[in-house]
Amino acid sequence: TTPEGYGGYYAWGEIEEKDVYDETTYKYYQNGSYVELGSDIAGTQYDVAHVKWGGSWMMPSLDKIEELINNCSSEWATVNGVDGQIFTGSNSGSIFLPAAGYRWHDGLDEADISGNYWSSTLGQSDSDGAYGATFFSGTIIYNPGRDDGRSVRPVASVTVEDASLLLSSFKLSLIAGDEGTVDITSGSGTYTVASSDTGVVTATLTGNTVKVTAIAAGTATITVTDTKKSGLKGYITVTVSAGLTCPDDHHPHLIDLGLPSGTKWACCNVGATTPEGYGGYYAWGETEEKTTYTWRSYIHCDGSDETCYDLGSIAGTEYDVAHVNWGGSWVMPSLDQIKELINNCSSEWTTFNGINGRVFAGSNGGNIFLPAAGCRWYADHDDVGGSGFYWSTTQNPWDWGYADILYFSSESANLGYDYDRYYGRSVRPVVR
Repeated sequence: TTPEGYGGYYAWGEIEEKDVYDETTYKYYQNGSYVELGSDIAGTQYDVAHVKWGGSWMMPSLDKIEELINNCSSEWATVNGVDGQIFTGSNSGSIFLPAAGYRWHDGLDEADISGNYWSSTLGQSDSDGAYGATFFSGTIIYNPGRDDGRSVRPVASVTVEDASLLLSSFKLSLIAGDEGTVDITSGSGTYTVASSDTGVVTATLTGNTVKVTAIAAGTATITVTDTKKSGLKGYITVTVSAGLTCPDDHHPHLIDLGLPSGTKWACCNVGATTPEGYGGYYAWGETEEKTTYTWRSYIHCDGSDETCYDLGSIAGTEYDVAHVNWGGSWVMPSLDQIKELINNCSSEWTTFNGINGRVFAGSNGGNIFLPAAGCRWYADHDDVGGSGFYWSTTQNPWDWGYADILYFSSESANLGYDYDRYYGRSVRPVVR
């Protein structure tokens, strides 16, 4: 929100941040190779600048980066305590690009040392990478791996005044029937709002707040116009998911998401009676809730992570809380089934009946809502409403004190490896 702010870190072609950046978490690395997204992703669904800011904003192509370097003077500078590079044009216009470093694995490297900015252009010599610019003492154009987390500085082919009214968010995801708000963070104070499709969303204004109401599944753009500043505009891209696919209120239901394996997911958590209900919190391999979650209270060890018992894969066993509590063919999901869910469904952070969480929507129109129930640690409830932690049946084969999970926040949904088994976490059952 400021010129010196680092902003987000994005893998090439991805539009959300995440906790880990490598091939295993890269959305477009599948079956041992990189998925082809095109030679230039500017203005497409893979362009984080265009998706988040809308209008004419897009990632810069390699040509535009070269134009910037060749036609502007540049110098290393410090702005409001942040190091970076200032580029100044012949007309005296200038921009500051902070040295935000880059993300690799779960770390942030070279912050305040180098700036690493994506272009929209795929690498020519190696399609596993894409072109970007890096700077520290000078500027270098090179071809890094697409799975790195790097900065994006958008460009527009029109004057900034046509698309630069600042908003608190340029993207909103809702479920039909729900409402969301976006604040106007700059402007004269007098605005109009219009929806590109009032059958999908409607918008109203209260002061500097835009209230968006989701009507039906689809995508629409809300245009916010500042009537006192020569038509200064901002755009909100709104994606609306259909109401949940439960046929009635007698939960749980099997929800078909069109997954390749045929796996069907439950509509609600173990211990819950509605899709948005948090349900129970269970230590891995335990089938009852408790008041305190520690290694000392964990029944499958002798008081520490180093003494955990090897339970193997627990799906369908006496250690599977879904199977024990629900019976029949219900089981906890394996890590592979969670991976299939992430790779084959779109995922959006949203609010359903006042509860934060993520909707996972399949290609067949089926969808499930996973509430951000947080987790239990000692006697506390942590990060309720901020994150979801969902157990898989998969135990770490080398260190029995850990098991794998589905982890999500408002930014992304990812596989989580090596989480302490004694924590109380949610369980969403499956049937295959």
